[in-house]
Amino acid sequence: MTKNKCRQAMAVLGLMALSFSAKAAPPSVIQGKINQENVQNVYLFTVKEGKMQEFASTKVGADNGYVLGLSSVEEGYYYVSLNKRDYTRLYLKQGDQVKMDMEAEARYQLAAPSVENKLLMEWAGKSLELRRIALMTKSDNSGYKSFFERFEQLEKEAKGIKAKATTSNKKFNELFKFTVDADLELIGLSFLYTPHSSHPTKEEYPAFFGKVFQPNKYADGKLLKLGEGEKLMGFYATWGMMNGKPINGKMARAERWKLVTDMFGNDTIKAMFVMNDMRSIKSFDELAELAAPYKSMFTEAQLEEYKKHEKSLHTFAAGEAALNFSYPDINGKTVTLKDLKGKVVLVDVWATWCGPCKQEIPSLKALEKEMHDKDVALVSISVDVEKDKQKWQDFVKKEALTGIQLFASGWSEITKFYDIKGIPRFMVFDRNGKIVTVDAPRPSNAALKPLLEKALAK
Repeated sequence: MTKNKCRQAMAVLGLMALSFSAKAAPPSVIQGKINQENVQNVYLFTVKEGKMQEFASTKVGADNGYVLGLSSVEEGYYYVSLNKRDYTRLYLKQGDQVKMDMEAEARYQLAAPSVENKLLMEWAGKSLELRRIALMTKSDNSGYKSFFERFEQLEKEAKGIKAKATTSNKKFNELFKFTVDADLELIGLSFLYTPHSSHPTKEEYPAFFGKVFQPNKYADGKLLKLGEGEKLMGFYATWGMMNGKPINGKMARAERWKLVTDMFGNDTIKAMFVMNDMRSIKSFDELAELAAPYKSMFTEAQLEEYKKHEKSLHTFAAGEAALNFSYPDINGKTVTLKDLKGKVVLVDVWATWCGPCKQEIPSLKALEKEMHDKDVALVSISVDVEKDKQKWQDFVKKEALTGIQLFASGWSEITKFYDIKGIPRFMVFDRNGKIVTVDAPRPSNAALKPLLEKALAK
């Protein structure tokens, strides 16, 4: 490493050290040389629910050196890449100092590797070539017979290397054994699903493939700790449909989701499959109906992704399905839009601190009196924050507000879904929970009453 690079590394570590107290854990550092031309960046990926997420990056210096300094590391797998296509798997703990020289095609050298990374290096050395062939990052014309011979040899070597997972880090030992088995599945299934000039019959498959399908697969959730977890889940779902319960004819999507999710013993992995498959759904109504049985399985990140896709399908045009909002009323009882089916629903999004909202209250009360014998539900949804809940309750009682009074605890789902940037906001939904308009006239505008009457007449 040149003097300039040494100074760069010391500066990185020095700045990081300033942010730590004397008792804090030391930073983790990955540094080394890039033995390949035209590489400008080194990328580090972490794992979130079976997928790689970019965690850090650094520029490669003029002397081909690089330094990645990490102030906080959650123990587990990380992936280093020079091109965001080929990845090298590492196991990192807080304070690890990794000297890693890299070249093309995910080949690397570690100086004084930790016991965990020593095992990972050994497994990578045995499996990398076959992995690259299976995942089509290396061309190979030897055919499936040659591949199967090499695969069966790798399977034998896998047993030996798993037996070496006896480090003092029991957490790693179990994860590593699972990783080796998962890598074998990924390599094997990837090869079978990749187009070739000729393909084997099932009778020609190695015995390994007869053991792949298992009930309650991945129940312990270790698959979520692999950056390749989502990819393997998809391959396994296809394998299960081909080799599990017999399928007669073309399946509807709901049947397929039920069939596949029943293969897995982990709710987050079930949800992962649903999340992947839902991306091809182009109808809001279809998405909402199909996803309903699985939404309770979604993690926070998955639910956020689902909402983004759901929203992308919505133009908020008349006749589209409305959001089935769900909020507590002033007595703590949850009320949803579906609970109001059969009525035309006028929603008022407001807050006690909103002057224009309060100016509409007399007109809203007058409208309610005029429509009291009609099938119209007037729903007021407060976006006051949680700490002001008592203020909201007191205001409702003081002003004798009637209708259905709901509390949303801030700018929550309904405001995000309908892109509400300012209040008051009035929206009208028909008897079947479909949108009439998400930007209705205010009660002080005489146009609102005819709009409600027109919706009632349909």
